[in-house]
Amino acid sequence: MKIIPNDVLFFRESRDFTAGESHLAESLLPLPHTIAGALMGVMFVRGRHDLLNLELREGKFWKPEKWKPNFEVVGTFFMKENELYFPLPKDIVSVKSDGRNITTMAKLKEVQIGGQSFTIVFADCESPLHFSPVSGFLSFEKLKSYLNGEYYKKNDISDEIIENSSLYRWECRVGIGLNSSKTTVEGLFYRTRMLRLEKGTAIGVVLGEKNLDEVEKTLGKKGTLKLGGEGRFAHYEIIDEDHLEELEEISVKKNALFKLYLATPLIVDGQSWNIAKVLPEHINAEIVKVFTDRPEKVTGWDLVKGCPKETLYAVPAGSVYILKAQEDLTLKPFYRLGMMVELGYGLVFVGVYG
Repeated sequence: MKIIPNDVLFFRESRDFTAGESHLAESLLPLPHTIAGALMGVMFVRGRHDLLNLELREGKFWKPEKWKPNFEVVGTFFMKENELYFPLPKDIVSVKSDGRNITTMAKLKEVQIGGQSFTIVFADCESPLHFSPVSGFLSFEKLKSYLNGEYYKKNDISDEIIENSSLYRWECRVGIGLNSSKTTVEGLFYRTRMLRLEKGTAIGVVLGEKNLDEVEKTLGKKGTLKLGGEGRFAHYEIIDEDHLEELEEISVKKNALFKLYLATPLIVDGQSWNIAKVLPEHINAEIVKVFTDRPEKVTGWDLVKGCPKETLYAVPAGSVYILKAQEDLTLKPFYRLGMMVELGYGLVFVGVYG
């Protein structure tokens, strides 16, 4: 599905913003459950409470204690010309080489210090232990090259990366609080930072197979929905494409390294980053190194209970886990791991190391 906003968008935590108590309200990039919630809003208005797993009891809606919708969102991404764009893997770093900045792969090396073995991270450059993170995106075609290990053979992959500014930008606006008579209130001046998608950029939603026919019948091929904290209108269109079918299984020998790349945020148990807790039993491997960033807050508003949902913490999209196989493994090209996978979290691709 391709979602094209009519205007700027605003995504925040479930906590209210009130002018006067705070002077700045900053939008975040949309998390998967926010986009899934916009689709559920359309389904609710069209009376498809069954797809939302809701029951009407004595005039009030009821949902099971461990609620899940009866449809699935595999993941949400930026999209341009029907091509999905994925957050840049965090083991891609910026280094100085021959007096200029280049972008390359971070690598692992086992060293012996004082009789003990340690794994260090380095890059092929003048100062191999000095590098900095890089932001941006990879198209799906470029992501396949990354997962196949092709970037380890290149000295500089700067040209492969799509900068954030090619897909979206932040737009600042100012405002003043108004009372019921529409006159200004002293002391309620505030500023907001909104998200504006660049021309040609859309939000891409990969829908799962569960009740897909019913979802398409309910939404229709094209339509309009409300998106973001201010309920801005956006157009959507369902496209019959499945990019993930192009990926193939990967074989890994015992003691060889492989990687898991997070295409969407991963919620292990709401607090932990340890992906080993949610790996399928057939993946017998130990974590060697993790490339990640600060956790993402996953919050929301419970419409049935009328209160904020419990705050969970997710490992951010783009994070990379390097693991060592404890036996010969045959791995699927991607897995859906952890909590809230039905709302677009925990889409994890398997990649080659080295």
